[in-house]
Amino acid sequence: MSDTTPSGGDVRDAQKKPPPQVPPENVPEELLRRRLGRLDTRRALAELCKSVPGLEEALLPPGIQADALTRRSGSSQMLRSVARRIKQDAAAWNAFKTAVVEQIPPETGEAVGRLSGDNLDELREAHTTEGLLLAALVSENGVEPGLLDSLVESWEEENRREEKKAHQDAKVKELESRLEELKKDNERLSFASRAAKERAESLAEEVRLLTSEREDVSARVREAEERARAALSVRERLDERIAELERRGAQLERALEGERRAYARAAERLEELHAEFERVVAERDQIRDALRHARFTDEGFGELLVRAVKNEVEALPDTLDSTARTARLLEFMSRVLQAHAELRGGRERRPSPAPAREEEGEESGPAPRAGRPRPATGDALRSVRVKSRPTLAFRALGGAGEVGGSSHLLDFGSTRVLVDAGIKPDGRGQLAPDFEEIGPLDGAIITHAHLDHCGALPLLVKNHPQLPIYCTPPSAKLIVSALNDHAAMGGGVPGGAPIHEVKKRLVSVPFGKPFEVGGATVTLTESGHILGAASVLLRSSSAMVFHTGDICMEDHFSIPPARLPEVSGIDLLIMEATLADQRPQPFNESIKKMVRVINETTLERGGTVLIPTYALGQAQEIILGLKYFGKEHGLERDVFIYVDGSVVTTSERLYAEQLRYMKPYLQHTDPRELFFSENIRAVANDDRARERILANPCAIIASPVTMEGGASAFYRRRLEGSERNAVILPSNAASSYGTHRAIGEGSSWRVERVSFAAHCTQEELLGITEKLSPRQIILIHGSRRRISDLAFRLAPKHKIHTPAVGETVRTVL
Repeated sequence: MSDTTPSGGDVRDAQKKPPPQVPPENVPEELLRRRLGRLDTRRALAELCKSVPGLEEALLPPGIQADALTRRSGSSQMLRSVARRIKQDAAAWNAFKTAVVEQIPPETGEAVGRLSGDNLDELREAHTTEGLLLAALVSENGVEPGLLDSLVESWEEENRREEKKAHQDAKVKELESRLEELKKDNERLSFASRAAKERAESLAEEVRLLTSEREDVSARVREAEERARAALSVRERLDERIAELERRGAQLERALEGERRAYARAAERLEELHAEFERVVAERDQIRDALRHARFTDEGFGELLVRAVKNEVEALPDTLDSTARTARLLEFMSRVLQAHAELRGGRERRPSPAPAREEEGEESGPAPRAGRPRPATGDALRSVRVKSRPTLAFRALGGAGEVGGSSHLLDFGSTRVLVDAGIKPDGRGQLAPDFEEIGPLDGAIITHAHLDHCGALPLLVKNHPQLPIYCTPPSAKLIVSALNDHAAMGGGVPGGAPIHEVKKRLVSVPFGKPFEVGGATVTLTESGHILGAASVLLRSSSAMVFHTGDICMEDHFSIPPARLPEVSGIDLLIMEATLADQRPQPFNESIKKMVRVINETTLERGGTVLIPTYALGQAQEIILGLKYFGKEHGLERDVFIYVDGSVVTTSERLYAEQLRYMKPYLQHTDPRELFFSENIRAVANDDRARERILANPCAIIASPVTMEGGASAFYRRRLEGSERNAVILPSNAASSYGTHRAIGEGSSWRVERVSFAAHCTQEELLGITEKLSPRQIILIHGSRRRISDLAFRLAPKHKIHTPAVGETVRTVL
């Protein structure tokens, strides 16, 4: 709708007539104020301001536009004052009308001319009530008072509805605004609630961990106090024993000198026994020749005697010393002579059958001499029968008198078993054993997944494609991984079968479960060397053999120590001698030394520590030792330890899948957190990532142990030239592979060594022999010097064999 006003001609006529003095009393002041706010022409405002003193300043600012007055400070009060004056002052009313006339449309003015009681409602629907009311007020002709009152009442009613609606709209907007604020508050409270809940859970977990740590610390404090008291007590006892030990030291020196003299005398005696042996052999040959040419009264018995003596001589074992061989040969000859005497006495007492033949009239030849008996039969023959004895042959294809390339063939006669098929990781000498000429096999057994025990499996499978290869379940996975890693680094065995073919031949057998290989029963027992490592117990109808493999009696961080079988009277013990000349050094002491070197290098000198290690076994022990016991020995939390190379995949993928074979305290650990923590992290297999970690002081555990190729070689090249850096060589790296590279030309870094090999020391090996009580012992997997030292300790109680590679030991059981 639009406002209505009288036509232009009517308005101009109305202006010529004298205007009314003041507006009607019932004209709403609100209507005047509203219309004043809508004045939007400068002329109308100027006229109005001239007629109303003081109004010009409020109504003529620079920005003249709709609602301008209401936007200025104090304008509402001004408009209310102006509207009140317009109702009371004729001049102001006249100016107001002049200004309003310009805004009333002509059609509205014409409608007011037709206004009557009959068409009032119709005109209100066609025009706005406010427009009709203003047109009626400014009209010169005027309208009936009743119609004007009706228009005023209608406008007031509409104004009240509009005000009510505006109030409601404002309330609705306020409520909507409030609702939006409440929604935002609700979202903030929900987020705060979730955050508070998560924080509460986190705090509860921290409280639980702190409580557990407090209990652990309390337990360790109690243990430390007990150890301290025990240490004080031990110190007192040690003080008392020092003097005694000093006295005994001199006695032992004198005893050692006596032992040396006794050893010299034993060597002289050995020479005498060799001479005696040669004399007995000569006598044996003389007896054999004499028996062969002797004239017996019974030709059959003489032939039997010659065969029996020959068999007995050939059956004498080479391992017997000369005295035992002589005694056994003399004992046999006494039985032969006794049987011959009994035979001859029986024949002389038996009547001759010759007279009977004469009575029958038969022609007979010359009578035999009375002293010549007929061929022997019956008990006399059985009394000289030679009983066969079971034998066992051990052939060293590798790993005898040396470390590396372990492979040993056991021949029980009816059953042939191969234990291990390793290579020499250092590349010195023949890389792998020769499996082409060993003949048929009933089975092979792999003790564990180190390459010096399993690296030649591709060659073995190539030569024996249908051979079953037995190992423990963890070793089955670790062997395949070790072979793949070795091949990936360019170290595969030339001419071998594919690794997937080797995997097909592997047969997993749990610890302690007997299984059959040919005619022998085999049981695998835990050897404590690495995860899945086993010793081998073989039983046949004639012999019982125990092969230790690589064995360790010390308690590890990850796996239990070795468990010896509950048997005694072993016929043959095949035992390693890797550390046969060393004393025990607990892993915990090695961790303590590692922590000291790491703290000194990283915190005091600002350098980096490299720990080259085997990816399998040794690396995991070092990581777990630093993770769970490093803090106890003072490892700072600010020191980061990085793990690189094959160690990462072996730890994350293989060890984490075999938790049930590890120690109980690790079996319930999250596999993803088994080896790594906040300050022990894995490194991506990328040289750029390695360069980034070298930017700050840290410690790095990397494979391979040889520091040739792989991650450890990368770090050696970067670190060895600076005195700030250090390298810690575990025992095997220090003794065989790493030393000459760590201290080579151009190397300035600090070199430290720790004992971290999972092998038995001399006292532990002596304890194994004492528990198993073997009749004979074969020493393997060690240097010649260490094997000789151990053989000297074992010789007084046991028959010892120390074969070299390619030699065969034949034992009579």
